[in-house]
Amino acid sequence: MDNVSMLESVYILLMGMIIVFIVLFLLMGMIAVIRNLTRKVSGPSSEATTESAPAASAPVESKPLLASGSCGSVQLFDVPDQTAALVMALVAEQLKAPLNELRFISIKETDKD
Repeated sequence: MDNVSMLESVYILLMGMIIVFIVLFLLMGMIAVIRNLTRKVSGPSSEATTESAPAASAPVESKPLLASGSCGSVQLFDVPDQTAALVMALVAEQLKAPLNELRFISIKETDKD
């Protein structure tokens, strides 16, 4: 291979950078199109609910996507796993609701006094 002059190496560098930025902009456009399509398919988003809400109210947080039959994780504070499972089962029984439709954020033991 012949020696490449300084001017040719700068030209190759600039062309490479231009190609990389063009590909990045194309990817950004594809991501925007896919995001808009998924918003249209999934129905009204949390943005639509915050626009109709009064300005003084706090914005609505979107719920994380969870697997079927799961309602997230629970934080346990000095409570054994078996006790936490028993508490969750008792609450579900009292509410007459399936356990997989309830969401427990945390379980901690309170003072017995």
